[in-house]
Amino acid sequence: MATVPPLIITLGISPDAASYFTELRNIHYPAHANLLNAHLTLFHRLPSDEKEIHSILSAAVMQQAMELAVTGIVLWKKGVAFTIDSPQLQEFHSGLQHALEKWTCAKDQKPLKPHITIQNKVTAFKASLTHKKLAAGFVPFTILATGLDCFHFSKGKWERIAFYPFGETAHKKTGSFLPAP
Repeated sequence: MATVPPLIITLGISPDAASYFTELRNIHYPAHANLLNAHLTLFHRLPSDEKEIHSILSAAVMQQAMELAVTGIVLWKKGVAFTIDSPQLQEFHSGLQHALEKWTCAKDQKPLKPHITIQNKVTAFKASLTHKKLAAGFVPFTILATGLDCFHFSKGKWERIAFYPFGETAHKKTGSFLPAP
């Protein structure tokens, strides 16, 4: 009997924001380890064969798209990420945590620290250089969250299986300012 790959839930972001962060990721992430586009993970490992999960996600997106503030650049031991601030996202995630509680892993039960990783799996020195370069000209900006992306994870690869758009995504214009990568 084949095992069902786990389900990963990420926050969909506007195409211009996704392109911006993915371009930075392609520049700064080691090519051999860069198997994904830039993303903001909400849940890391849910059972993908639970139909109730998809019903919960479908109901959760019946709201207006969210603006997210990109507030800074964080340096980790071996990588760099953009920090995201949004009380609306925190509240949304908390509600999903509660609704999905019986299926979440320990990591997904913790408070969300939203970020978009653009570099990982490098030396501490290389990460510090990237952080210094990006932080030097950083100006906070906003992006638009457009819905929930669902992926199967199998053998190191993500396969997109569903997208649940927020109710008013198509009608809301973003006021995002995206700097040059």
